[in-house]
Amino acid sequence: MKDVEEAGLLKMDFLGLRTLSIIDTALALIQLNHGVKIDIDEIPLDDKKTYELFGRGDTIAVFQFDSAPMQNYMRALKPENLEDLSSMNALYRPG
Repeated sequence: MKDVEEAGLLKMDFLGLRTLSIIDTALALIQLNHGVKIDIDEIPLDDKKTYELFGRGDTIAVFQFDSAPMQNYMRALKPENLEDLSSMNALYRPG
């Protein structure tokens, strides 16, 4: 990261193919085991229960939000929307 920045280039992180494959497999297993088909593009971004979960720090195994310090910050922040989560993630992991 630092070498790229020093060269004047912009470093961007994207979900890797492995991560996308895991998400795809998870969706297929949910449909197979529970009969529920989830369209990843239709997941609501304003789900109150999801933000309550983050606000309790119940984020074990949630990418970028699973460390103990981040869980403490989530408890203090009590996020209410995607912008809150995005901002906290950017502040906690500015690189």
